[in-house]
Amino acid sequence: MSVPTSHTIETVAECFNRAVALSNAGDKDKAIATYRLCVKETDPKYAKAWYGLGLLLDDNNDIGGAEDAYNKALEINPKYPAVWNNLGVLLENHKKDIAGAEEAYKKAIECDPKYALAWNNLGNLLMDHNKDYAGAIVAFKKVLAIDPEYADAKYNLDYIHEILCYDG
Repeated sequence: MSVPTSHTIETVAECFNRAVALSNAGDKDKAIATYRLCVKETDPKYAKAWYGLGLLLDDNNDIGGAEDAYNKALEINPKYPAVWNNLGVLLENHKKDIAGAEEAYKKAIECDPKYALAWNNLGNLLMDHNKDYAGAIVAFKKVLAIDPEYADAKYNLDYIHEILCYDG
């Protein structure tokens, strides 16, 4: 599958679908080029394309590019919980901006209070970086209220209880 040009793509949806297909086929370089075409020439206000570009740039370890793409998606649609969550992961793991990551996870949750992954990421951040075990317990219990089978949240709750019993 080749990279489309602005002459071969008629709609942003067509461009986005081509980028997704290239990504799913494992051709990240062509997928990135296609996402860039989507956001630069086809429709610069298409938040999903900015988000897709951010995911691939993040996966390629282009952290600055990914952060820029996530922020652009959020400028267009500030109520996009998956973008907030992935921005949080980027800030926490790559930039070591724990306060920024916590804020991003909370914004993801504000956008979608039933977003279990964001609750779990917030719980992990509170547990691992802030040693806020009470806050982490609340977050993990929220995850389990949303999805009672969420294994990571179950494990993390047990882990916190072990820490608290050991420290107590």
